This record gives sequence, structure tokens and C-alpha cells, in this order.
Amino acid sequence: MATPIPTTPAWLDRAGWPYGPRSVDTGDGGQHYVDEGTGPAVLLVHGTPTWSYEWRHVIAALHQEARDPRAHETRPAGDKRPAHAVSV
Repeated sequence: MATPIPTTPAWLDRAGWPYGPRSVDTGDGGQHYVDEGTGPAVLLVHGTPTWSYEWRHVIAALHQEARDPRAHETRPAGDKRPAHAVSV
């Protein structure tokens, strides 16, 4: 099954969120994430019911400090599908 490409909401200020959509097929619909650097990785995990947009200022600051900020989208609160193990 192909993973749908996440769409960007029309109301989103692209100046505040300049990151392109990335996703990986997890076998159960895909996982959206942000990966914006080349240095040591820093994993950013948001709470529910928010999304990675909460980390926009931290992502920008880490990127400037030669870090690799990675923020993933957690599953929506109402998503009852079982999670599957994934090897990366």
C-alpha cells in the first residue's frame, strides 16, 4: 500500500514552517517526520493532541547549531489501528 503524501494546511504560515513533507511506510499507513540537519541527531517528540509545529523554533535553533533535529508525528489520539514493529 502506498503511503499518502501529507498535505500542508492552507492556513499554515510557510515562513514559520519551511520544512517539506517526509514520510516512511510503516505498513499501517505511514509515519510523517521532519529531518532538517546533518549533525548529531536530536529526537523531538510532541504531546497529544499537538503536532511537530510545536517544535518549529527549536528545530530552527538546532539546525543553526549544526544539529540534526528530527521531529515525528505521533499517531492521532483516536487512531485505534494496532502499531506494527518496523526495522529501519
